[in-house]
Amino acid sequence: MTGIAPFTHTANYQARVLVTNLRGKAASADYKAIPRTVYTDPPVAAVGMTHAAAEAIGMDVAVAGMDLAETSRAGADGTEIGRLQLVADRARGVLVGAAAIGPAVDEWIGEATLAIRAEIPLELLADVVHSFPTYSEAYEPPLRVLASKLV
Repeated sequence: MTGIAPFTHTANYQARVLVTNLRGKAASADYKAIPRTVYTDPPVAAVGMTHAAAEAIGMDVAVAGMDLAETSRAGADGTEIGRLQLVADRARGVLVGAAAIGPAVDEWIGEATLAIRAEIPLELLADVVHSFPTYSEAYEPPLRVLASKLV
Protein backbone atom coordinates (compact mmCIF):
# COMPACT_ATOMS: atom_id res chain seq x y z
CA MET A 1 0.00 0.00 0.00
CA THR A 2 1.38 3.37 -1.01
CA GLY A 3 -0.89 5.60 1.06
CA ILE A 4 -1.59 7.63 -2.08
CA ALA A 5 -5.27 8.08 -2.94
CA PRO A 6 -6.52 5.31 -0.62
CA PHE A 7 -9.45 4.09 -2.70
CA THR A 8 -10.36 0.67 -4.05
CA HIS A 9 -10.08 1.97 -7.61
CA THR A 10 -6.56 3.26 -6.88
CA ALA A 11 -5.53 -0.15 -5.53
CA ASN A 12 -6.89 -1.77 -8.69
CA TYR A 13 -4.87 0.68 -10.80
CA GLN A 14 -1.72 0.04 -8.75
CA ALA A 15 -2.20 -3.70 -9.22
CA ARG A 16 -2.38 -3.22 -13.00
CA VAL A 17 0.87 -1.20 -12.92
CA LEU A 18 2.54 -3.91 -10.82
CA VAL A 19 1.39 -6.72 -13.12
CA THR A 20 2.62 -4.82 -16.17
CA ASN A 21 6.06 -4.49 -14.55
CA LEU A 22 6.07 -8.17 -13.53
CA ARG A 23 5.39 -9.07 -17.16
CA GLY A 24 8.54 -7.21 -18.21
CA LYS A 25 7.07 -3.96 -19.49
CA ALA A 26 8.02 -0.70 -17.79
CA ALA A 27 5.07 1.04 -16.16
CA SER A 28 4.70 3.67 -13.47
CA ALA A 29 1.66 5.08 -11.72
CA ASP A 30 0.35 8.53 -12.58
CA TYR A 31 -1.79 9.94 -9.77
CA LYS A 32 -2.78 13.30 -11.24
CA ALA A 33 -6.24 12.07 -12.23
CA ILE A 34 -7.54 9.73 -9.53
CA PRO A 35 -11.23 10.49 -8.97
CA ARG A 36 -12.55 11.02 -5.45
CA THR A 37 -16.22 10.36 -4.80
CA VAL A 38 -18.51 10.58 -1.79
CA TYR A 39 -21.68 8.56 -2.32
CA THR A 40 -24.13 10.92 -0.70
CA ASP A 41 -27.44 11.98 -2.18
CA PRO A 42 -26.59 13.65 -4.49
CA PRO A 43 -23.05 12.31 -4.93
CA VAL A 44 -19.99 14.58 -4.75
CA ALA A 45 -16.93 13.94 -6.90
CA ALA A 46 -13.62 15.59 -7.67
CA VAL A 47 -10.52 14.79 -9.69
CA GLY A 48 -7.16 16.48 -10.07
CA MET A 49 -6.20 19.68 -8.33
CA THR A 50 -8.27 22.26 -6.54
CA HIS A 51 -7.98 25.91 -7.50
CA ALA A 52 -6.06 26.61 -4.28
CA ALA A 53 -3.67 23.68 -4.74
CA ALA A 54 -2.87 24.72 -8.31
CA GLU A 55 -2.19 28.32 -7.26
CA ALA A 56 -0.06 27.10 -4.32
CA ILE A 57 2.40 25.54 -6.76
CA GLY A 58 2.51 28.73 -8.83
CA MET A 59 0.20 27.68 -11.64
CA ASP A 60 -1.61 30.42 -13.55
CA VAL A 61 -5.16 29.07 -13.37
CA ALA A 62 -8.56 29.92 -14.73
CA VAL A 63 -11.76 28.66 -13.15
CA ALA A 64 -15.22 28.29 -14.66
CA GLY A 65 -18.34 26.45 -13.65
CA MET A 66 -22.01 25.86 -14.24
CA ASP A 67 -25.02 25.08 -12.11
CA LEU A 68 -26.69 21.84 -13.16
CA ALA A 69 -30.07 23.55 -12.92
CA GLU A 70 -29.10 25.31 -16.17
CA THR A 71 -29.05 22.00 -18.09
CA SER A 72 -32.07 20.69 -19.95
CA ARG A 73 -31.67 17.37 -18.14
CA ALA A 74 -32.14 19.09 -14.79
CA GLY A 75 -35.30 20.69 -16.12
CA ALA A 76 -36.61 17.34 -17.30
CA ASP A 77 -35.70 15.61 -14.02
CA GLY A 78 -36.72 18.45 -11.71
CA THR A 79 -33.16 18.74 -10.37
CA GLU A 80 -32.62 22.04 -8.59
CA ILE A 81 -29.18 21.49 -7.04
CA GLY A 82 -25.79 20.62 -8.42
CA ARG A 83 -22.72 22.32 -9.81
CA LEU A 84 -19.65 21.59 -11.91
CA GLN A 85 -16.45 23.59 -11.32
CA LEU A 86 -13.41 23.27 -13.61
CA VAL A 87 -9.81 24.40 -13.07
CA ALA A 88 -7.42 24.90 -15.99
CA ASP A 89 -3.74 25.63 -16.37
CA ARG A 90 -3.77 28.69 -18.63
CA ALA A 91 -0.18 28.28 -19.84
CA ARG A 92 -0.54 24.65 -20.94
CA GLY A 93 -4.18 24.99 -22.02
CA VAL A 94 -5.35 21.89 -20.20
CA LEU A 95 -7.77 20.96 -17.47
CA VAL A 96 -6.06 20.22 -14.13
CA GLY A 97 -9.03 19.83 -11.81
CA ALA A 98 -12.77 19.34 -11.58
CA ALA A 99 -15.29 19.12 -8.77
CA ALA A 100 -19.00 18.48 -8.94
CA ILE A 101 -22.10 17.68 -6.98
CA GLY A 102 -25.23 16.34 -8.58
CA PRO A 103 -27.12 13.34 -9.86
CA ALA A 104 -24.87 10.56 -11.21
CA VAL A 105 -21.75 12.74 -10.88
CA ASP A 106 -19.85 9.59 -9.93
CA GLU A 107 -20.38 8.56 -13.57
CA TRP A 108 -19.90 11.80 -15.50
CA ILE A 109 -16.79 12.95 -13.57
CA GLY A 110 -15.03 10.42 -15.81
CA GLU A 111 -14.91 12.95 -18.64
CA ALA A 112 -12.76 15.27 -16.52
CA THR A 113 -10.68 12.31 -15.32
CA LEU A 114 -9.76 11.39 -18.89
CA ALA A 115 -9.16 15.01 -19.89
CA ILE A 116 -6.77 15.57 -16.97
CA ARG A 117 -4.93 12.26 -17.40
CA ALA A 118 -4.49 12.64 -21.17
CA GLU A 119 -3.90 16.41 -21.01
CA ILE A 120 -6.46 16.97 -23.75
CA PRO A 121 -6.29 20.57 -25.02
CA LEU A 122 -9.12 22.80 -23.81
CA GLU A 123 -9.98 23.80 -27.38
CA LEU A 124 -10.67 20.14 -28.21
CA LEU A 125 -12.64 19.56 -25.01
CA ALA A 126 -14.74 22.65 -25.69
CA ASP A 127 -15.67 21.18 -29.07
CA VAL A 128 -16.96 17.83 -27.72
CA VAL A 129 -20.63 17.18 -28.43
CA HIS A 130 -22.58 15.66 -25.54
CA SER A 131 -25.78 13.65 -25.73
CA PHE A 132 -28.84 15.76 -25.10
CA PRO A 133 -30.29 16.06 -22.55
CA THR A 134 -27.62 14.89 -20.11
CA TYR A 135 -25.90 16.32 -17.06
CA SER A 136 -22.57 16.04 -18.88
CA GLU A 137 -23.65 18.90 -21.12
CA ALA A 138 -22.71 21.05 -18.10
CA TYR A 139 -19.10 20.71 -19.29
CA GLU A 140 -19.67 22.66 -22.48
CA PRO A 141 -20.15 26.31 -21.34
CA PRO A 142 -17.35 26.32 -18.72
CA LEU A 143 -14.94 24.63 -21.13
CA ARG A 144 -15.62 27.32 -23.73
CA VAL A 145 -15.00 29.98 -21.08
CA LEU A 146 -11.72 28.34 -20.06
CA ALA A 147 -10.58 27.96 -23.68
CA SER A 148 -11.15 31.71 -24.15
CA LYS A 149 -8.87 32.49 -21.17
CA LEU A 150 -5.73 30.74 -22.43
CA VAL A 151 -2.40 32.53 -22.38
